[in-house]
Parts: sequence; C-alpha cells; structure tokens
Amino acid sequence: MRRVGSPPCRKKSIAKKPIQQPRNSDGLHGKRQKQRKRLTNIGCWNIQGLNTKDDQVFRELHTYDIDIAVLSETKKKGQGNSYKDEYICFWSGVEKSKRAKAGVAIAIKKVMEKFIMDWNPVDERIITVDMKIKGREIKIFGIYAPTDDSDTNTKDKFFDKLSEELDKTKNRQEIVLIGDLNGRVGKALDSKIIGQHGEEVVPADGISSL
Repeated sequence: MRRVGSPPCRKKSIAKKPIQQPRNSDGLHGKRQKQRKRLTNIGCWNIQGLNTKDDQVFRELHTYDIDIAVLSETKKKGQGNSYKDEYICFWSGVEKSKRAKAGVAIAIKKVMEKFIMDWNPVDERIITVDMKIKGREIKIFGIYAPTDDSDTNTKDKFFDKLSEELDKTKNRQEIVLIGDLNGRVGKALDSKIIGQHGEEVVPADGISSL
C-alpha cells in the first residue's frame, strides 16, 4: 500500500548486450544481398516490307519491350543504320538498282548502343552485329533464308555463305543466331532444339536448317 503523494516506485532496468548476428564473407547480416538480374528480350519478325510500316514495327517492339530484334524480309535497299524512336537499326539489302526483295535488319535499343563494337552487312540475307556486354563478346547473326520454292542454287549459296561467316567467328565470341530460316524441322520427343508439335514430314529446307 502506497501513501498518497509519495513518489511512484521505479523498477531498475538492466541493460542487455545486443545479440551479435553472424556475418557472411560479404559483411552482410543473415543472408547475402541478391543482385537483380536484367534479362535481355530477343525476338525476330518477318515484316514483309519495312519502308511503309516502320512506325508500326517499332511501336510493337516497344510494346513488347524487345531489346534486340531481327527483322526479315524488310525489302529495304542498300546498307546503313539509322535511329528510330528508342532503337538503332542496322540493315542490309539488295543494291539500289535492283528490284526490292529479301532484306534483313537488326534493331537494338539505344540504351544498349554502348555495347556495340562493330557491324557487317554481309548481303541481303545475312547481317551481323558484334557486341561486348559485361566482358562477354557476342556476335549476333540476323538471317533471312530463301523459301523452299527458291531454286537450289539460291539456297545452296545462302547456306554456304552463312557457314563461311560462322567460321569467321572468333573462339572467344558467343554466337546468337536469330531470324527466319524458312524451314520446317518436324518434331522430336528427346531434342533440346526441336519441339514436339511439328509436322511428321521434314522437307528439304528443314534439313538444311538443321
């Protein structure tokens, strides 16, 4: 029982030592801090002519957040590069004196332009871009193969040229081959390349693609 007016009783508090959390080798408590990984979105698109629909094409690339895209059958003559919206586009086509056909391009986001080391417009069906990203050297092949109804000489010439360019790749470079091979490769149950939902019969263009 406490008298009125007397000071309240106070409990003594004893200071406790803080519990030491174990530190990892990186000096962080508990668990390592995870680094956020940035995925690169890569795609290809047979656009059947670029000159009359470039606004639509690059708008769609932006919508789907594509970082690197190979555009086939551009029908854009000559060779060059230009900026369009948030992309830089490299293209390779037939000579300006010829009828527009084939054509291939590689579109890369401007934010990745600093990684571009070189590019090579091989012909109207093959184009390459060399990149160096975080120390890794990458060679991107953009291709547009002849259709199955093309003559044998045209198809052989394309695959011979592609093999020649692949052989030029340096040992330290990683190859990324993107585009329209115009080939049906059938189906397989135990393959890491071919899916399970293709056609039973594999035409000649499919065999060439493989």
